[in-house]
Amino acid sequence: MPGLKLLNRVRNDLAHDLESQISDKELGPFRGIVWAWHKASDRPCNKGIALVKDFALLASGLLSSHSNSIRRYGKGVGLVAYQRWLRNALRSERKE
Repeated sequence: MPGLKLLNRVRNDLAHDLESQISDKELGPFRGIVWAWHKASDRPCNKGIALVKDFALLASGLLSSHSNSIRRYGKGVGLVAYQRWLRNALRSERKE
């Protein structure tokens, strides 16, 4: 959640001032999330606006995937039905 709040702040800052600056230290929540992504591809973690872009891409992809799973396994009822399906799927997997 800290990363999403920061993304909103960065978006607001840029919407009001295209030359807005954010320090590398302030981008810590982004770095903490995307470092594994870069490590897996054996690349150094980006800085500045490139890091903001990486976080936005990763966060939107994860949220989209989760939403698709809720639609698919929620059987038209939504999150509660999806969570029920997920619990049952995990129990089945542990029994095997």
